[in-house]
Amino acid sequence: MLLNKLLTPDIDTSFYSIYEKEHQVFWKGFLFIDELEPGKKSASALLYRIINEELKDNFNDIRGHFVFFYINKSKNSAIAFSDNSGIFKIYGNESNLSNSFLSLAQNTPKAKLEWNKNKLIEFVHLGCVYGSESLVNGISSISETKYVAWVGESWVIKSKNLPEFGEKQNNFAPFKFWDNLKLSINKRKLSIDLTGGIDSRFMLALFSDRINELDISLSGFNETEDSKVATTVCTTLGQKLNFTKHRVSESVSEDLKAHLKSSDGLINLLTFNRLTQYYSERRLRGFDLAILGTAGEIFGDHWWLQDFPFYSKRKFSIKRFARLRLFPNTWRHNIVSDTLRPESYKVYSSIISGLNQFQADTNTQTYDRIAYFYKNQNSASALLRFYSSFIDVYSPFLERDIHRFGYS
Repeated sequence: MLLNKLLTPDIDTSFYSIYEKEHQVFWKGFLFIDELEPGKKSASALLYRIINEELKDNFNDIRGHFVFFYINKSKNSAIAFSDNSGIFKIYGNESNLSNSFLSLAQNTPKAKLEWNKNKLIEFVHLGCVYGSESLVNGISSISETKYVAWVGESWVIKSKNLPEFGEKQNNFAPFKFWDNLKLSINKRKLSIDLTGGIDSRFMLALFSDRINELDISLSGFNETEDSKVATTVCTTLGQKLNFTKHRVSESVSEDLKAHLKSSDGLINLLTFNRLTQYYSERRLRGFDLAILGTAGEIFGDHWWLQDFPFYSKRKFSIKRFARLRLFPNTWRHNIVSDTLRPESYKVYSSIISGLNQFQADTNTQTYDRIAYFYKNQNSASALLRFYSSFIDVYSPFLERDIHRFGYS
Protein backbone atom coordinates (compact mmCIF):
# COMPACT_ATOMS: atom_id res chain seq x y z
CA MET A 1 0.00 0.00 0.00
CA LEU A 2 1.20 3.50 -0.89
CA LEU A 3 -0.19 6.60 0.83
CA ASN A 4 0.64 10.03 -0.62
CA LYS A 5 0.26 13.58 0.67
CA LEU A 6 -3.20 13.80 -0.83
CA LEU A 7 -4.14 10.92 1.50
CA THR A 8 -5.11 8.86 -1.53
CA PRO A 9 -4.20 5.22 -0.91
CA ASP A 10 -2.93 2.85 -3.58
CA ILE A 11 -4.09 -0.43 -2.05
CA ASP A 12 -2.99 -3.93 -3.01
CA THR A 13 -5.23 -6.95 -2.61
CA SER A 14 -3.33 -8.34 0.38
CA PHE A 15 -4.81 -5.68 2.67
CA TYR A 16 -7.91 -6.01 4.81
CA SER A 17 -10.16 -2.98 5.13
CA ILE A 18 -12.96 -1.30 7.09
CA TYR A 19 -15.03 1.60 5.73
CA GLU A 20 -17.21 3.42 8.26
CA LYS A 21 -18.63 6.75 7.10
CA GLU A 22 -15.65 9.06 6.52
CA HIS A 23 -13.23 6.65 8.24
CA GLN A 24 -11.05 4.22 6.29
CA VAL A 25 -8.89 1.52 7.89
CA PHE A 26 -6.43 -0.76 6.11
CA TRP A 27 -4.17 -3.38 7.64
CA LYS A 28 -1.97 -6.22 6.53
CA GLY A 29 -0.66 -9.14 8.56
CA PHE A 30 -1.72 -10.67 11.85
CA LEU A 31 -3.21 -8.04 14.18
CA PHE A 32 -4.91 -8.56 17.53
CA ILE A 33 -5.57 -6.80 20.81
CA ASP A 34 -5.41 -8.71 24.09
CA GLU A 35 -8.59 -10.75 24.62
CA LEU A 36 -10.06 -9.78 21.22
CA GLU A 37 -10.28 -11.81 18.04
CA PRO A 38 -7.55 -11.01 15.53
CA GLY A 39 -8.37 -9.11 12.37
CA LYS A 40 -11.57 -7.11 11.98
CA LYS A 41 -12.65 -7.01 15.64
CA SER A 42 -9.24 -5.80 16.78
CA ALA A 43 -8.97 -3.33 13.90
CA SER A 44 -12.42 -1.98 14.77
CA ALA A 45 -11.27 -1.49 18.37
CA LEU A 46 -8.29 0.51 17.08
CA LEU A 47 -10.63 2.60 14.95
CA TYR A 48 -12.71 3.34 18.08
CA ARG A 49 -9.57 4.50 19.90
CA ILE A 50 -8.61 6.78 17.03
CA ILE A 51 -12.09 8.32 16.69
CA ASN A 52 -12.21 8.95 20.43
CA GLU A 53 -8.61 10.19 20.55
CA GLU A 54 -7.59 7.35 22.85
CA LEU A 55 -4.78 5.86 20.79
CA LYS A 56 -1.86 8.06 21.92
CA ASP A 57 -1.05 6.17 25.14
CA ASN A 58 -2.82 2.97 24.20
CA PHE A 59 -0.39 0.93 22.12
CA ASN A 60 0.85 -1.57 24.73
CA ASP A 61 -1.85 -4.21 24.26
CA ILE A 62 -1.65 -4.24 20.44
CA ARG A 63 -0.07 -7.52 19.35
CA GLY A 64 0.97 -9.37 16.22
CA HIS A 65 3.03 -8.67 13.11
CA PHE A 66 1.24 -6.08 10.96
CA VAL A 67 1.01 -2.63 9.40
CA PHE A 68 -2.01 -0.38 10.01
CA PHE A 69 -3.25 2.71 8.14
CA TYR A 70 -6.11 5.04 9.10
CA ILE A 71 -7.42 7.77 6.76
CA ASN A 72 -10.06 10.45 7.19
CA LYS A 73 -9.93 12.71 4.13
CA SER A 74 -12.81 14.92 5.30
CA LYS A 75 -10.71 15.96 8.31
CA ASN A 76 -7.41 15.81 6.40
CA SER A 77 -5.98 13.30 8.87
CA ALA A 78 -4.15 9.99 8.68
CA ILE A 79 -2.21 7.66 10.98
CA ALA A 80 0.14 4.80 10.16
CA PHE A 81 2.10 2.41 12.36
CA SER A 82 3.47 -1.11 12.54
CA ASP A 83 3.67 -3.72 15.30
CA ASN A 84 5.52 -3.03 18.54
CA SER A 85 8.01 -5.80 17.73
CA GLY A 86 9.41 -4.08 14.66
CA ILE A 87 8.67 -7.05 12.38
CA PHE A 88 6.42 -5.41 9.78
CA LYS A 89 7.67 -2.03 8.58
CA ILE A 90 6.39 1.39 7.54
CA TYR A 91 8.74 3.06 5.05
CA GLY A 92 8.74 6.72 4.22
CA ASN A 93 10.38 9.31 1.99
CA GLU A 94 9.76 13.04 1.68
CA SER A 95 6.34 12.51 0.09
CA ASN A 96 4.86 9.05 0.69
CA LEU A 97 4.38 6.23 3.16
CA SER A 98 4.25 2.54 2.35
CA ASN A 99 4.57 -0.89 3.90
CA SER A 100 6.85 -1.74 0.96
CA PHE A 101 10.35 -0.50 0.21
CA LEU A 102 9.98 -1.59 -3.43
CA SER A 103 6.73 0.33 -3.80
CA LEU A 104 8.34 3.55 -2.58
CA ALA A 105 11.37 3.02 -4.80
CA GLN A 106 9.19 2.37 -7.85
CA ASN A 107 7.24 5.58 -7.19
CA THR A 108 10.34 7.72 -6.78
CA PRO A 109 11.35 9.69 -9.90
CA LYS A 110 14.39 8.10 -11.51
CA ALA A 111 16.27 11.37 -11.29
CA LYS A 112 16.00 11.19 -7.51
CA LEU A 113 16.92 7.49 -7.14
CA GLU A 114 20.35 7.17 -5.60
CA TRP A 115 21.80 3.90 -4.33
CA ASN A 116 23.01 3.75 -0.74
CA LYS A 117 26.45 2.25 -1.43
CA ASN A 118 27.10 1.20 2.16
CA LYS A 119 23.82 -0.69 2.32
CA LEU A 120 24.53 -2.41 -0.99
CA ILE A 121 27.87 -3.65 0.36
CA GLU A 122 26.14 -4.80 3.54
CA PHE A 123 23.53 -6.65 1.48
CA VAL A 124 26.18 -8.44 -0.60
CA HIS A 125 27.88 -9.71 2.56
CA LEU A 126 24.90 -10.48 4.77
CA GLY A 127 22.03 -11.09 2.37
CA CYS A 128 19.88 -8.61 4.29
CA VAL A 129 19.50 -4.90 4.96
CA TYR A 130 19.92 -3.91 8.61
CA GLY A 131 18.77 -0.78 10.41
CA SER A 132 16.42 1.99 9.36
CA GLU A 133 18.26 2.96 6.16
CA SER A 134 17.41 1.16 2.94
CA LEU A 135 19.18 0.36 -0.32
CA VAL A 136 18.09 3.76 -1.67
CA ASN A 137 19.01 7.08 -0.11
CA GLY A 138 15.99 8.99 1.17
CA ILE A 139 13.88 5.91 1.94
CA SER A 140 13.94 4.71 5.54
CA SER A 141 11.80 2.70 7.93
CA ILE A 142 9.92 4.13 10.91
CA SER A 143 10.92 2.84 14.35
CA GLU A 144 8.55 0.36 15.99
CA THR A 145 8.36 2.77 18.94
CA LYS A 146 6.87 5.53 16.73
CA TYR A 147 3.80 6.17 14.65
CA VAL A 148 3.25 8.61 11.79
CA ALA A 149 0.45 11.19 11.66
CA TRP A 150 -0.57 13.64 8.94
CA VAL A 151 -0.57 17.03 10.65
CA GLY A 152 -1.35 20.14 8.63
CA GLU A 153 0.56 19.61 5.41
CA SER A 154 3.23 17.12 6.43
CA TRP A 155 3.95 13.75 8.01
CA VAL A 156 4.95 13.98 11.67
CA ILE A 157 6.62 11.14 13.58
CA LYS A 158 5.26 10.72 17.12
CA SER A 159 6.11 8.43 20.02
CA LYS A 160 3.95 5.44 20.98
CA ASN A 161 5.15 5.97 24.55
CA LEU A 162 6.09 2.31 24.90
CA PRO A 163 8.01 1.31 28.05
CA GLU A 164 11.78 1.24 27.70
CA PHE A 165 13.24 -2.19 27.00
CA GLY A 166 14.95 -2.51 30.39
CA GLU A 167 12.18 -0.83 32.37
CA LYS A 168 10.62 -2.91 35.14
CA GLN A 169 7.37 -4.60 34.10
CA ASN A 170 4.83 -4.00 36.82
CA ASN A 171 1.70 -4.76 34.82
CA PHE A 172 2.80 -7.61 32.53
CA ALA A 173 1.72 -11.13 33.47
CA PRO A 174 3.36 -13.68 31.14
CA PHE A 175 0.90 -16.49 31.87
CA LYS A 176 -2.00 -14.16 31.14
CA PHE A 177 -0.32 -13.24 27.85
CA TRP A 178 -0.32 -16.87 26.72
CA ASP A 179 -3.92 -17.33 27.89
CA ASN A 180 -4.99 -14.21 25.99
CA LEU A 181 -3.20 -15.44 22.87
CA LYS A 182 -4.96 -18.80 22.96
CA LEU A 183 -8.31 -17.06 23.47
CA SER A 184 -7.71 -14.63 20.62
CA ILE A 185 -6.83 -17.26 18.03
CA ASN A 186 -9.11 -20.11 19.06
CA LYS A 187 -10.99 -19.84 15.76
CA ARG A 188 -7.92 -19.87 13.53
CA LYS A 189 -6.62 -22.96 11.74
CA LEU A 190 -3.14 -23.30 13.16
CA SER A 191 0.00 -24.64 11.52
CA ILE A 192 2.89 -25.19 13.94
CA ASP A 193 6.53 -25.27 12.87
CA LEU A 194 8.18 -28.23 14.60
CA THR A 195 11.97 -28.34 14.44
CA GLY A 196 14.64 -29.78 16.70
CA GLY A 197 14.57 -26.71 18.93
CA ILE A 198 12.86 -26.25 22.27
CA ASP A 199 11.14 -23.07 21.01
CA SER A 200 8.89 -24.82 18.51
CA ARG A 201 8.20 -27.69 20.91
CA PHE A 202 7.03 -25.12 23.46
CA MET A 203 4.53 -23.81 20.91
CA LEU A 204 3.31 -27.34 20.23
CA ALA A 205 2.85 -27.92 23.97
CA LEU A 206 1.05 -24.59 24.35
CA PHE A 207 -1.61 -25.64 21.86
CA SER A 208 -1.67 -29.31 22.88
CA ASP A 209 -5.36 -29.01 23.81
CA ARG A 210 -5.98 -28.65 20.05
CA ILE A 211 -3.49 -31.33 19.04
CA ASN A 212 -5.88 -33.14 16.69
CA GLU A 213 -6.67 -29.91 14.81
CA LEU A 214 -3.09 -28.75 14.29
CA ASP A 215 -1.00 -28.91 11.16
CA ILE A 216 2.44 -29.96 12.43
CA SER A 217 4.97 -29.26 9.72
CA LEU A 218 8.61 -29.01 8.74
CA SER A 219 10.61 -28.53 5.55
CA GLY A 220 14.08 -29.45 4.37
CA PHE A 221 15.68 -32.86 3.90
CA ASN A 222 14.80 -36.17 5.57
CA GLU A 223 18.06 -36.92 7.34
CA THR A 224 18.64 -33.65 9.19
CA GLU A 225 18.67 -33.53 12.98
CA ASP A 226 15.58 -31.31 12.93
CA SER A 227 13.59 -33.84 10.93
CA LYS A 228 14.64 -36.72 13.19
CA VAL A 229 13.58 -34.86 16.36
CA ALA A 230 10.29 -33.69 14.80
CA THR A 231 9.50 -37.23 13.61
CA THR A 232 10.19 -38.65 17.07
CA VAL A 233 7.97 -36.05 18.75
CA CYS A 234 5.07 -36.65 16.34
CA THR A 235 5.39 -40.44 16.69
CA THR A 236 5.27 -40.07 20.48
CA LEU A 237 2.15 -37.90 20.21
CA GLY A 238 0.53 -40.14 17.63
CA GLN A 239 0.33 -37.25 15.16
CA LYS A 240 1.27 -36.85 11.52
CA LEU A 241 4.25 -34.69 10.55
CA ASN A 242 3.57 -32.88 7.28
CA PHE A 243 7.04 -32.78 5.79
CA THR A 244 7.85 -30.66 2.74
CA LYS A 245 10.95 -32.08 1.12
CA HIS A 246 12.89 -29.39 -0.68
CA ARG A 247 12.65 -30.07 -4.41
CA VAL A 248 15.94 -28.53 -5.53
CA SER A 249 15.46 -29.67 -9.12
CA GLU A 250 12.62 -27.19 -9.59
CA SER A 251 13.54 -24.06 -11.48
CA VAL A 252 14.74 -21.22 -9.29
CA SER A 253 15.18 -18.58 -11.97
CA GLU A 254 11.49 -18.60 -12.96
CA ASP A 255 10.50 -17.71 -9.39
CA LEU A 256 13.02 -14.94 -8.78
CA LYS A 257 10.70 -12.08 -9.79
CA ALA A 258 7.95 -13.35 -7.49
CA HIS A 259 10.48 -13.85 -4.68
CA LEU A 260 11.76 -10.30 -5.19
CA LYS A 261 8.26 -8.89 -4.71
CA SER A 262 7.39 -11.11 -1.74
CA SER A 263 10.68 -10.38 0.04
CA ASP A 264 10.43 -6.65 -0.77
CA GLY A 265 13.93 -6.86 -2.23
CA LEU A 266 15.50 -6.80 1.22
CA ILE A 267 16.86 -10.32 1.73
CA ASN A 268 18.80 -12.96 -0.21
CA LEU A 269 16.42 -14.37 -2.84
CA LEU A 270 18.08 -17.76 -3.13
CA THR A 271 16.84 -18.79 0.32
CA PHE A 272 13.24 -18.60 -0.84
CA ASN A 273 13.00 -21.57 -3.17
CA ARG A 274 12.56 -24.00 -0.27
CA LEU A 275 10.38 -21.60 1.74
CA THR A 276 8.04 -20.96 -1.19
CA GLN A 277 7.39 -24.69 -1.52
CA TYR A 278 6.90 -25.03 2.24
CA TYR A 279 4.44 -22.18 2.76
CA SER A 280 2.55 -22.92 -0.44
CA GLU A 281 1.84 -26.44 0.84
CA ARG A 282 0.72 -25.13 4.24
CA ARG A 283 -1.75 -22.82 2.53
CA LEU A 284 -3.01 -25.60 0.26
CA ARG A 285 -3.75 -27.75 3.32
CA GLY A 286 -6.23 -25.06 4.41
CA PHE A 287 -4.42 -23.52 7.39
CA ASP A 288 -4.49 -19.76 7.86
CA LEU A 289 -2.06 -18.97 10.69
CA ALA A 290 1.48 -20.26 11.14
CA ILE A 291 2.79 -20.14 14.70
CA LEU A 292 6.59 -19.98 14.92
CA GLY A 293 9.11 -20.28 17.73
CA THR A 294 11.42 -17.61 16.31
CA ALA A 295 13.49 -15.72 18.93
CA GLY A 296 12.84 -18.07 21.84
CA GLU A 297 16.60 -17.80 22.50
CA ILE A 298 15.83 -14.86 24.81
CA PHE A 299 14.99 -17.42 27.54
CA GLY A 300 18.32 -19.23 27.21
CA ASP A 301 22.01 -18.47 26.78
CA HIS A 302 22.16 -18.85 22.99
CA TRP A 303 23.61 -15.38 22.45
CA TRP A 304 25.92 -15.56 25.46
CA LEU A 305 27.87 -18.76 24.78
CA GLN A 306 31.02 -17.03 23.55
CA ASP A 307 31.47 -15.67 27.11
CA PHE A 308 30.66 -18.92 28.94
CA PRO A 309 30.76 -19.21 31.93
CA PHE A 310 31.21 -15.49 32.58
CA TYR A 311 27.60 -14.28 32.39
CA SER A 312 26.16 -11.01 33.75
CA LYS A 313 29.62 -9.43 33.76
CA ARG A 314 30.44 -5.80 33.08
CA LYS A 315 33.28 -6.68 30.71
CA PHE A 316 32.34 -7.58 27.13
CA SER A 317 33.51 -7.26 23.52
CA ILE A 318 30.96 -6.34 20.86
CA LYS A 319 33.58 -6.93 18.16
CA ARG A 320 34.15 -10.49 19.37
CA PHE A 321 30.41 -11.09 19.67
CA ALA A 322 29.88 -9.94 16.08
CA ARG A 323 32.69 -12.16 14.76
CA LEU A 324 31.60 -15.30 16.61
CA ARG A 325 27.81 -14.95 16.76
CA LEU A 326 26.42 -12.41 14.30
CA PHE A 327 28.65 -12.75 11.23
CA PRO A 328 30.52 -16.08 11.37
CA ASN A 329 31.77 -16.95 7.87
CA THR A 330 29.66 -14.25 6.21
CA TRP A 331 31.85 -11.16 5.97
CA ARG A 332 34.58 -12.04 3.45
CA HIS A 333 36.04 -8.91 1.88
CA ASN A 334 37.42 -10.83 -1.11
CA ILE A 335 33.94 -11.31 -2.59
CA VAL A 336 33.72 -7.66 -3.60
CA SER A 337 35.78 -5.98 -6.33
CA ASP A 338 39.21 -4.51 -5.66
CA THR A 339 37.68 -1.05 -6.07
CA LEU A 340 35.06 -1.64 -3.37
CA ARG A 341 37.24 -3.62 -0.96
CA PRO A 342 38.40 -0.58 1.07
CA GLU A 343 34.72 0.44 1.36
CA SER A 344 33.88 -3.08 2.51
CA TYR A 345 36.28 -2.77 5.44
CA LYS A 346 34.83 0.65 6.30
CA VAL A 347 31.26 -0.67 6.25
CA TYR A 348 32.16 -3.55 8.56
CA SER A 349 33.84 -1.17 10.99
CA SER A 350 30.85 1.15 10.84
CA ILE A 351 28.46 -1.72 11.67
CA ILE A 352 30.55 -2.79 14.67
CA SER A 353 30.67 0.81 15.86
CA GLY A 354 26.90 1.15 15.40
CA LEU A 355 26.27 -1.87 17.64
CA ASN A 356 27.61 0.14 20.56
CA GLN A 357 24.21 1.86 20.79
CA PHE A 358 22.88 -1.37 22.30
CA GLN A 359 25.31 -1.42 25.21
CA ALA A 360 23.74 -2.22 28.58
CA ASP A 361 25.07 -2.77 32.10
CA THR A 362 26.27 -6.33 31.49
CA ASN A 363 27.57 -8.51 28.67
CA THR A 364 24.46 -10.74 28.57
CA GLN A 365 22.06 -7.81 28.49
CA THR A 366 24.07 -6.20 25.70
CA TYR A 367 24.03 -9.37 23.58
CA ASP A 368 20.26 -9.80 24.10
CA ARG A 369 19.64 -6.21 23.00
CA ILE A 370 21.72 -6.69 19.85
CA ALA A 371 19.91 -9.95 19.07
CA TYR A 372 16.49 -8.31 19.43
CA PHE A 373 16.97 -4.85 17.95
CA TYR A 374 19.56 -5.71 15.30
CA LYS A 375 19.16 -9.37 14.34
CA ASN A 376 15.46 -10.09 14.87
CA GLN A 377 14.08 -6.75 13.70
CA ASN A 378 15.93 -7.09 10.41
CA SER A 379 16.73 -10.60 9.15
CA ALA A 380 13.92 -12.33 11.09
CA SER A 381 11.60 -9.49 10.10
CA ALA A 382 12.34 -9.94 6.39
CA LEU A 383 11.68 -13.68 6.61
CA LEU A 384 8.39 -13.33 8.48
CA ARG A 385 7.13 -10.71 6.05
CA PHE A 386 7.91 -13.11 3.22
CA TYR A 387 6.05 -15.94 4.97
CA SER A 388 3.02 -13.67 5.36
CA SER A 389 2.62 -13.44 1.59
CA PHE A 390 1.26 -17.00 1.82
CA ILE A 391 -0.59 -17.16 5.16
CA ASP A 392 -0.63 -15.08 8.34
CA VAL A 393 2.37 -15.73 10.59
CA TYR A 394 3.07 -14.99 14.23
CA SER A 395 6.01 -15.60 16.54
CA PRO A 396 4.92 -14.78 20.11
CA PHE A 397 8.53 -14.75 21.36
CA LEU A 398 9.12 -11.66 19.22
CA GLU A 399 6.54 -9.64 21.13
CA ARG A 400 8.22 -6.68 22.79
CA ASP A 401 6.68 -7.47 26.20
CA ILE A 402 7.76 -11.12 26.05
CA HIS A 403 11.28 -10.11 25.08
CA ARG A 404 11.36 -7.51 27.86
CA PHE A 405 10.30 -10.24 30.31
CA GLY A 406 13.02 -12.59 29.10
CA TYR A 407 15.54 -9.77 29.15
CA SER A 408 14.76 -8.95 32.77
